[in-house]
Amino acid sequence: MTIAFSHTIRTWLPVFAAGMLVFILANCARESRPTGGAKDTLAPSVILEKPNNNSINVQPQKITIKFDEAIQLDKIQENCMISPALDEFPEITAKNKKLIISLQNNTLQAQTTYNFSFTNAIKDINEGNTIESYSYAFSTSEVIDSFKIAGKVSYAHNLQPPKAAYVVLHSNEHDSVFSTKKPKYITQTTKNGSFEFNHIAPGEYKLFALEDANKDYMFNQAHELIAFHDSIIRPWARQTTDTVWYKRKNDSIPQSIDSFVVQPKTIWSHQVIELQLFKNSAAKLNISNAQRISLFAYGWKFSKPVTSSDFSIHIPSFSSSSYTTEILSDSIILWLHDTLLMKQAETPIFVSHSSTTDTLKLFASKDVPSRLLCNVSKNKSTITPVDSITITMLRPIQTETKPMYLARVKDSLTFTTMWNTPHVIDAEKLPIISSQAPPLQTPYVPKYFYQKQELLSHKIGQHRCAFYFAKPIQLSDIQLQLETLPQLTNWYLLEYDVSTNAVLCWITNPDIMKLKNTSIIIRYPSEGSTISKTIEFAPGFSKKDSFKKVVHSKLVVDVLETQKKELLLDNAIHIVCNNPIQTVTKELFTLIDAADSLQLSCISNIEKYGTRGILVYYNGKPSATYTLRIQKDALTDIYGTTNKAKEIKLQTQKQTTCKIYTQLQTTVHKQGLRNYTIAPPAVAGSYALIIPSNSYVDIYGAANDSCIHFFQISKSETYGSLRIAVKPYNSNILIQLYKKDSKSNTPDYQQNVSNQGVYSFAYVQPGEYLMRAIIDKNKNLLWDSGSIDTRQQPETIIQFEKPITIKANWDNSIEWKMEN
Repeated sequence: MTIAFSHTIRTWLPVFAAGMLVFILANCARESRPTGGAKDTLAPSVILEKPNNNSINVQPQKITIKFDEAIQLDKIQENCMISPALDEFPEITAKNKKLIISLQNNTLQAQTTYNFSFTNAIKDINEGNTIESYSYAFSTSEVIDSFKIAGKVSYAHNLQPPKAAYVVLHSNEHDSVFSTKKPKYITQTTKNGSFEFNHIAPGEYKLFALEDANKDYMFNQAHELIAFHDSIIRPWARQTTDTVWYKRKNDSIPQSIDSFVVQPKTIWSHQVIELQLFKNSAAKLNISNAQRISLFAYGWKFSKPVTSSDFSIHIPSFSSSSYTTEILSDSIILWLHDTLLMKQAETPIFVSHSSTTDTLKLFASKDVPSRLLCNVSKNKSTITPVDSITITMLRPIQTETKPMYLARVKDSLTFTTMWNTPHVIDAEKLPIISSQAPPLQTPYVPKYFYQKQELLSHKIGQHRCAFYFAKPIQLSDIQLQLETLPQLTNWYLLEYDVSTNAVLCWITNPDIMKLKNTSIIIRYPSEGSTISKTIEFAPGFSKKDSFKKVVHSKLVVDVLETQKKELLLDNAIHIVCNNPIQTVTKELFTLIDAADSLQLSCISNIEKYGTRGILVYYNGKPSATYTLRIQKDALTDIYGTTNKAKEIKLQTQKQTTCKIYTQLQTTVHKQGLRNYTIAPPAVAGSYALIIPSNSYVDIYGAANDSCIHFFQISKSETYGSLRIAVKPYNSNILIQLYKKDSKSNTPDYQQNVSNQGVYSFAYVQPGEYLMRAIIDKNKNLLWDSGSIDTRQQPETIIQFEKPITIKANWDNSIEWKMEN
């Protein structure tokens, strides 16, 4: 056995050794993160370049760059800029520690310096550490171009660096070269917005920066951001010397004696260029986003803000009185008056501007306009006395009947009436109920605004139907007629339901109910004429039924849902039935207080209310539980059907918080066609802006719904104040404050009025703010972008160096020395 075992070992040992050798070699060749040790935080370093960087008289077909660790490439076609551009982008690959550039498919130009600029394109495999900027160059001639240009790119509107922007150099040609021709030199910004051109040839250049949407290095899309340098760039360099001082150590000369060395130094021109990206404000007016907004409105957008003198409108076959023009900075809204114009399809609208006439198409609209709504600009719970409240109506206003107003609001714990006003209280602090009335029913509020009366829909039930109208209607305006029996009268009963704006109809003639597949003709007035519509239905039974005795629906009784939740003491109990009521047996109704040991009914009176309602008057008290009992056969409907017995639990009202309004004298200013402004009160407290219903009527006849907006004026000591002394004084300065964590482009506070350079802010909410100044040359209280067409730079923005902390009840003062 021993001999056999030894023989087996000798047989398999060479095979095992060979296998282990293959395993070890395979693992040695595998690229992986080494275990143990500190985390690698350094980007790869170049250790070899072939041909050498900055070589001359070369036309390489292949370039090899070796690093001190394995690398990988990231978006190489986006992050590698080649100047001047090659015929096609070369093949650039990473293999272990080498970066290889293949130029076999490109023809290199004579007497040319080529530069490869890598920005965040090369990183190591293990940790992803990126080389932020690396440049490789060679020349096909005896001289390599060596001029340099450097600077920084930021957004003009907030001074932040762009995520990725291209900086390009064009030879000094015509003004529009940046939008028609690819640049001679291209580079990309780093994370902090800096850029650098190396190996620039002598000459004259125009410098631009671009957020290039389509990556063609040209400014040819309206939404692309652009920046330009004001002057022609003529790069230069000069040699000088630099003296470097240092303290001597470890020699015989006393250490108190300083030493120096003189070193050669090259000074390059144009090393601190600042470019600010902006959205171009076109010099010429252009129209975009033309669309039908609604049945009443059509609009479009100009390329820049306009006034009424900048354009004119002509609609063939329609006069200017057929519409009203509203100008909103750079946007136009045509409010159409003429009903025929509203219905036109593909009607041309000619808009003349800047010696040009654009033809727009009106197009038809089938949309139903919404109701007249309003929007409050300061839609927040707390405002300051220096704010201005702006109310914008949905459409232009024609008439004002009851103006909006401000009211002081006070909360009071009391018993409220159905009008949400306080009850009169007796000596025992209980509400005094002098009389009871039917509960208020909320009128139907349609989602849309209808100019004329329309029958929107209908529902058919057993021996009844419902007609739903667009606008409120009188029962006396409704006429019903049977198509087969046009002379028959008094065969139906009508009721108007205010909560649904519906006319309810019950068939009362039993002979009519036996008809099958009959039709009703309904007539109603609309715009001075009578509209007729025919509706088919079977009043007494379905189409499947044969002629037989008509079965009426059972009589169902209930109390309003709102009264089940809370029964107001000034409301009678409103019982609603599904069919019109013929007779009421009052003795079969009782209302019992659960706390009454005698179980006596507290009903004082019962009466019919409308066609199918019953009002129960009672003597009640607050915070009590009552049981309403309706015995069997207490009610009989018009079909002779009676009710089943029913019990309903009701809870009377408790004390609640009631808002008491004290109207204030209010000055309302109208601005434009549909805007109103109100100055808020100066005294701290709770307030409400109240717009009563039907106070404002637009040009189409729609009236507003009631609107109430609550807000608070805080005490002055809850705010801080800020005084900024700006030096040197400039009358064009606009100071703006933004909350530090704000994402909005709208400042929280701004001020352009100063006392010889001292700008004051009152009622500033406590917190941290960022402050900036705009050199507002046209004094329009806005930051204005630039125009590449007219070579107009955007208005200058200067950012204050650090955040400002505003404390409550604290006067804050700052001196700001502006160096720009």
